[in-house]
Amino acid sequence: MLRIFLFFCVVSSFPLLGNEEPVEEKKKILILSSFGGYAHTAAEKTLQAILKEEYNLKIIHPINEIIKSYGFSSGENIYNAMLSNGWIKSMNFIAHYIIPPLFKLQNNKIAALIQKEIEKEKPDLVVSLIPFINLQASKAAEKHKIPYLIISVDYDLKNYVLGLDKLTHPNFQFVIGANLNASRGRLLSKGISEDSIKQLGLPLRLDFTQEKNKEEIKKEYNIPEDKQVILLMMGGAGSKNALKYTKRILKMKKTPVHLIVCAGKDTKLKEKLKKIPIEKTNSITIMGFTDKVSDLMAVADLLITKPGPGTLNEAMASKLPVLVDVSRTPLYWERRNIEYLCQAKIGNKIKRFKDTERLVKRYLTNKAIKTQVEESYAKLPQNEFHTKIKELICEMSHAEK
Repeated sequence: MLRIFLFFCVVSSFPLLGNEEPVEEKKKILILSSFGGYAHTAAEKTLQAILKEEYNLKIIHPINEIIKSYGFSSGENIYNAMLSNGWIKSMNFIAHYIIPPLFKLQNNKIAALIQKEIEKEKPDLVVSLIPFINLQASKAAEKHKIPYLIISVDYDLKNYVLGLDKLTHPNFQFVIGANLNASRGRLLSKGISEDSIKQLGLPLRLDFTQEKNKEEIKKEYNIPEDKQVILLMMGGAGSKNALKYTKRILKMKKTPVHLIVCAGKDTKLKEKLKKIPIEKTNSITIMGFTDKVSDLMAVADLLITKPGPGTLNEAMASKLPVLVDVSRTPLYWERRNIEYLCQAKIGNKIKRFKDTERLVKRYLTNKAIKTQVEESYAKLPQNEFHTKIKELICEMSHAEK
C-alpha cells in the first residue's frame, strides 16, 4: 500500500500534458562576418550581447572561405598582415581593382556557399556585416524566402553596395551609421528606397552605453588627477607610429599630461615604450591587451588614433575630441571617417609628426576649441544602434515567409 501511495504522489506532482504551455523555439539568425578589422569583430560581439538571450546565432565568414579557395590558407589574415607591414597602397589597389571583379567571377560560388549554410541552419533572418558579396548573399536569402539585413560597420559604403542596383529581394533593410553622401547617398544612387534605409549609427559595444565612475577608474589605473589624459590607440599595424607619438608627447612642457598607450599584445613595443625619456611634468601608463577601452575613453581628455571606423565610433560615443593619424595614405574607405570627423568639428588630422605637440596643446588648452567640440557633439545624432536594432531584427525575423 505504501508503494502505491508513493507512486500516486509522484505521478500527481507531474503537470498534466494538456496544461503544459508550449515553449516557443528561438528564432535563428545567420550572420555573415569577417576576420578583417576591429569593426567587424566588435559588431559581432555587439550583436551577440544584444540578441543571445532571445535568438540562436550562427556566425560564418564567407569572404575568408572564398579567399581560401584560391589556395591562401590564412584567408582574411592576409589583409591584416598587409596592414601590419604598412602596405596600405597595395591594399587599396587590391580592394579597388582586384577584389570586386574577382568576386564577380565567383558569383555562383558565393551564392552556393551561402545557400548551403541557409539550407543547413534554416535561419529566420540573414544579417550581413561585410562588403563585396551582398548581392549574391541577398539572392541566396531571397531564393529561400528569408529576410536580408545589411548592417554597415563603415561610413563609406562603396564596397557594400557592389551590384546592389540589381537587388530584387522583397524583404530587405540596410542599417547605416550617418546621413552622409558616402552612405545614404550611395544607397539611393543604387535605387534602394528610403523605406529600406535605417539610420541607427554604427554597431556600438554595450559597455560604451553605460555610465562610468571616472574617479574609480583613475584610481584603478593609477592615473593622476592633476594631469590631462591622452589616450593613444594605433592598433596592431601602428607600433612605429605609436613610438613616434609617444616620444613627442612625453617631452612636452608647460602642459602636464598623462599618456595611456594601448600596446595590445606587442611585447616589443612595450619594451621600447619603457625606454622613452619623460619630461618630469608628464607620466605614462602602458596598457597590454584590454577589453576595457570604454573605461579608458571615459577618463581621457583626448584620443589619438588611426582612422578605423570602430575606434572612431566608440570615441564619438564617449564624446572625445579626436586627432587622427594620416601620416601615411589611409585605406580609401576610411577617408570618409576622416572627412566626417573634421566636418563635424569634433577633431582634426595629424599629417606630420612635427605637428603633434601643437595640435595636442590646442585641443587640451584652447577654450574656444574645447567649447566648439562640446557644441558639435551636442548637435550630432545620438547612436541608437543598441536601442533600436533588436526591434528591427524582431520585425524582420518574424515576417511571414
